[in-house]
Amino acid sequence: MQHRHSTRSTCSFCQGVVFICFAVLFFFIAVTASVQSQATVDITRVEVQWPMVDLYFNVTCDGDPAYDISTGDVALTEDRKDVSSFSLSCEDPSPRCAVSAVLVLDASASLAGSGNMLIKSSAQAFIDAMDGDLDEAAVLFFDQEITIAEPMVPTRERLHDAVDGLPASGTAAILDAAYAGILELVDNGVNQCRAVILMTDGNDDGSQRTAGEVVSLANRNNIALYTVGIGVTVQDTELKVLARETGGRYYHLPDRAAMFGMYRRIGTLQQMEGECHLRYRSICPDGSMRYVELQLPQFCKGNASDTISFQAPLDSSQFYILSMDLNHEHVRSGDSVAVWMTLSYPMAYFHMPRFSTKLLFDTQYLEFLGVEKGPVFGEVPLLVENIPGGIRMETLDTMQATGGLMCLLHFRASEVQSVQVCDITAEDAVLAGGCRIPKIDQGGVTIFPETTEPVLRIEPFESTVHVVERDGTFYPKPVALFWTIRNIGSVETDSVFATIAFPPGLSLSYRDEPDSYTKFVSPSMTPFGGRIMTWWPDYPIRRTEQRYTVTLTAYSGNADSTTSSVEIIVPPGIPPPFSFSLAADGALDLCEGDTVTLDAGGGFTSWRWNTGDSLRHLTVGESGSYFCVVTDSSGETGHSDTLTVNVHPSPEPVITPQGTIPLCSNESIALLASDGYVRYAWNTGDSTQRIDVGQAGAYRVRVLDTLGCEGESEILEVTVIPAPAAPLISRDGDELQSTPAHAYQWQLSGQDIPGATERILALPSPGTYRVRVFAENGCSEYSDPFDVTVLDAASVSSATGYTLSAWPAPVRDQLHVNATGPPGETVRVLLSDVLGRTVLLHEGRLPAGSMQFTYPMDGYHSGPLLLLMFSGDGFVVRKLMKE
Repeated sequence: MQHRHSTRSTCSFCQGVVFICFAVLFFFIAVTASVQSQATVDITRVEVQWPMVDLYFNVTCDGDPAYDISTGDVALTEDRKDVSSFSLSCEDPSPRCAVSAVLVLDASASLAGSGNMLIKSSAQAFIDAMDGDLDEAAVLFFDQEITIAEPMVPTRERLHDAVDGLPASGTAAILDAAYAGILELVDNGVNQCRAVILMTDGNDDGSQRTAGEVVSLANRNNIALYTVGIGVTVQDTELKVLARETGGRYYHLPDRAAMFGMYRRIGTLQQMEGECHLRYRSICPDGSMRYVELQLPQFCKGNASDTISFQAPLDSSQFYILSMDLNHEHVRSGDSVAVWMTLSYPMAYFHMPRFSTKLLFDTQYLEFLGVEKGPVFGEVPLLVENIPGGIRMETLDTMQATGGLMCLLHFRASEVQSVQVCDITAEDAVLAGGCRIPKIDQGGVTIFPETTEPVLRIEPFESTVHVVERDGTFYPKPVALFWTIRNIGSVETDSVFATIAFPPGLSLSYRDEPDSYTKFVSPSMTPFGGRIMTWWPDYPIRRTEQRYTVTLTAYSGNADSTTSSVEIIVPPGIPPPFSFSLAADGALDLCEGDTVTLDAGGGFTSWRWNTGDSLRHLTVGESGSYFCVVTDSSGETGHSDTLTVNVHPSPEPVITPQGTIPLCSNESIALLASDGYVRYAWNTGDSTQRIDVGQAGAYRVRVLDTLGCEGESEILEVTVIPAPAAPLISRDGDELQSTPAHAYQWQLSGQDIPGATERILALPSPGTYRVRVFAENGCSEYSDPFDVTVLDAASVSSATGYTLSAWPAPVRDQLHVNATGPPGETVRVLLSDVLGRTVLLHEGRLPAGSMQFTYPMDGYHSGPLLLLMFSGDGFVVRKLMKE
């Protein structure tokens, strides 16, 4: 209901003493001149599009309409409080207000079909309403890109043709398009009445501009933004904000009449038909009746005023908390104590309505003594009365308040035998007006006897923490939760710890990330001692309000544990793109030829992998990084984490023969596989890195590397050629002869005899001989050993510069040997009997060119012996006789 009251200055005669006619005539003329020079103001209506309030009024001066009014001529109050910021326009109605408009039309795929047709018909209706002369318009299409389909023209036919060509594909950058439409109107619109008409379903995807930037640009250029919601399910929250904050209007599913009405509103109401228009921003949608007074002091040689009323909307979501605190005190039984009640407020002064609350406490332990007013209450009358379980307190007038001490509550503690914690809680706290919700944090008094045990107590700084959202930003994020943990007993505690418990949705952040749920408070805590502890929980953004209860538990070895809870209230918001984790059906380190399947999870309406695939699952067989972007049923976008897949090549072992191929039939060859593998598997059944083979065949090996990948070598072919038959040795005197072969090499004691490559060998000395024969294919074979113990010659020597002597002759029990040769040379001395048994008597260097030693002859039978000395370049042989 609106109420209007006009006040006009009038003047009347005061009847009394009769004056002469001249005086009466003079007075009448003077009064008449005064009346004719008065101003009047008449508020015709008030329109509220919260928080904007529009006043429309007429002003006269000497009975004629006045339009030359500026903001300096006007004084405005709402509920007796000055309104210093407002806009004012008073335009002469005689000129016609032509329209300049920009039609910004959604050309995205989400409006294909009936939505696209409705946009076209609505835009065509607006064009039909134009006068075809002074009115002008431009047509902009938008999806992710913005296209000027028709620049600013007055020709309706061209505008109709442009609208008919509206496409429907892609996604929509709505805020970018609105911003571009305003710029087009600023640059090219020439008429006084200007507006941007935005038609869309509200599904913005990828705009760079924010709603705040769009509103700011429109208001700086005095351009109203009319938004039109197309479709049954329109995301219209932001569209309504754009219209409301720029002085436009929001329409949903408009018909032809609505579009004509929009045109008339832009071209007629904006002109106000000769009325003055004043706009200001009101505050606090508390549902109260507001009284507005508009004054023109000293205008047209007089004063004029008028009042009007309107009812503000009620929107408690825009209320904010007015925080008050009751502190917690500690007192011995029987003593008095004062509990502080304080007001927290960030501004210097504010208008505080009448305030009342109930304070409840245990009257068994606390006797209320009275209230002492602090600076906040000041001189305001305060009513305090006892009620069951506490007191009721009420201020009897409004006040100009700031933060600080409200009052002191005086109590006397009763006698107790054990510690008593008496909470003081507030109920029914009310402010009689305004957009503030009083919130009084619990206080209390702890009463303790003369002697007691240690008692832990947790005191939260705030029992309820409110998160604030402004322009899409949430603060604080993360939340800092503070607790004071103190020992209110009379005995020192042991080590104190504290553990925090979160409900689902909250997580540790900042310094506490990832798992500082339990913290060490103090190695001990003296009576009345305390520590302030802080935790940093973070919270998600949801479309609905979220409430979380966080519980803290403190404990010590010699004190009972105690708990305290804090509630975090998070307002609704638009969640940012959510994140989620991909799942894999196996390891992300693959071997060549293997695959892994990545799963983006179910419950979404669409999937888009960075490979271009659009299914829930993605099978991967190549190295690379993979992620997925999904859309849920609410239209929100989620981004997965990135998984890196590494595909390792199959190992390629190489077989290296340790010899030559082809292989002789009496030989074997080692095949060695590449090293560095953890497992080998030959086609022979062997499982070692190296194998020995003597048969012809195709050999390969399969290996397993440290990454678990398998690979196989190429085949190695081993061929075998025949070896010659083993030769036989025969003796003829001091010559040895082999059976026939292609080539020969004689050996003495396992060593090749230089130059002994013929079939017949002249024996140089006694010893063990072998012959190695060669076939034409290069294969060889050895004979069996052939022992030569005695030569026909008595003594043989082929070592130049060496001598060998022995005594006695014949030898009986001991043999004395003397050997000489170049100093430092190495010699070997052996003794051989007729049976070919050979014993090494000595091996070593000749330190000074000679050496002597004695050798026992026990075990030797009578008969001939040979004493042999081998050196680097020959040998010496002596014949002996054993008795």
